[in-house]
Amino acid sequence: MDKTSESRLGRSLLAGVLVCLAVVMAIWGLTQRSGRGLKTQNGQILFYNEDGSLYTGGYQEVTHLGITDYYFFQEDGTAFTGGYKAFEKDGKRVYYYFQKDGTAYTDGYLNFTVDGQEYHFYFQPDGSAYVPPIMPEIADSAELWAMFQVGLPTYIEEIAISLAPILVFFGIFQAVSFKLPLRQLRRMIVGLIYTYIGLVLFLTGANVGFQALGVELGAKIASMGPWRFLLIPIAILMGWYIINAEPAVHVLNKQVEELSAGAISENAMHYAGDLTTTMPVGTHFTEQQRTVCNILRRAHLAATSSLRPGIEYREVHKLVLTEIAKGMIDLGLMKGDPVEASVAGATCMFLPHGLGHMMGLDVHDMENFGEVNVGYEEGRTKSTLFGWKSLRLAKALEPGFVFTVEPGIYFIPELIDKWRAEKQFTDFICYDKLDAWKGFGGIRGEEDWLILGDGARRLGKYKPMSPEEIEAERNR
Repeated sequence: MDKTSESRLGRSLLAGVLVCLAVVMAIWGLTQRSGRGLKTQNGQILFYNEDGSLYTGGYQEVTHLGITDYYFFQEDGTAFTGGYKAFEKDGKRVYYYFQKDGTAYTDGYLNFTVDGQEYHFYFQPDGSAYVPPIMPEIADSAELWAMFQVGLPTYIEEIAISLAPILVFFGIFQAVSFKLPLRQLRRMIVGLIYTYIGLVLFLTGANVGFQALGVELGAKIASMGPWRFLLIPIAILMGWYIINAEPAVHVLNKQVEELSAGAISENAMHYAGDLTTTMPVGTHFTEQQRTVCNILRRAHLAATSSLRPGIEYREVHKLVLTEIAKGMIDLGLMKGDPVEASVAGATCMFLPHGLGHMMGLDVHDMENFGEVNVGYEEGRTKSTLFGWKSLRLAKALEPGFVFTVEPGIYFIPELIDKWRAEKQFTDFICYDKLDAWKGFGGIRGEEDWLILGDGARRLGKYKPMSPEEIEAERNR
């Protein structure tokens, strides 16, 4: 072998070694990258930083597929799972209860015992325990004014920030379109100044002067032993008085009645409503949109036709998922048994949220009280399965229940790519066909329903459901 051949062979071997080294480094890099985020190793819950290092800094919010949970990672990197824990956060003493899976308890009231001592806490949606404000000791009006001086700058800034977007948009429209005369502008500016001053004084007075007093009075009434039942009628009376004393409520009610030509009466406006219709941007649906709209309609009708006293809403949710799975199978996007796919959680690829929720004076009835307390039977917890754990209402329906039915069908590129990479539900989902649907977006329909003694009825007038009905309404 001559020197030229030997040189070529040497270069080839060197190139081969470099290629192999690059492949090894790439694989190592991907392995490191895959280790980022929340992981479970040897039964321990860990969280890895962006650089691949183990997080040991205590409290951490972890968002996965749009759902945020709260953890506390100890000095050894493991998540705290021992229940009650108090620590410093943002300069304040906070209290959390971390469950066996490491997540903070966020579902309202919880009673537990630590070292023989019983605790009663209300845990808010962010996982932190509610700590009532302390009633300050005030000797005279000078000390009261000092408290107002402390709180006043905060609300001066907050109200200014809140009103600033209104001013900006009004200024733009005034320059481009409105072109109101100077005299009218002056009157509006004076009114805005009065509004600003009024809001600052009202919020300062409410938060500095009345909030702590209200908490103190509520606590005293609640601790009155056999007389604490008085808290219920007092709260009802106060709620009625506050709503009826608010001029804006009466103005809104009157305007809705006028704009709807009496179809929605003023008296009907004392309760919340929650309605959704998806319309095409153009005058008509595309064939792809029309197909999905019809699948959604069939799923919606499957839900509403099953509503009756005694049926569990989680079963209605399963009916909807099954109907969506049938539609996806017809499109070649899913395969297998539609019921099995829905129970396993595969169909949640297309419906990642719950079917509906209770309604009352608030759109999400008593949401801050804890969804489990409102939408689930006592002792029953939410599912931990993706999609299913977002179901707000799951218990058996009873006469008088007012709730939403709001199925949807969505094509979420990030979720498609993630599940494909993780090889999730490959027995049910045809990932090779989904790429053509990534640009679809989503579609949704929502109605409000009331359970009667012998069935159910829709609240309000019939809403367009089919593609033809929606197009007719769109082009009226």
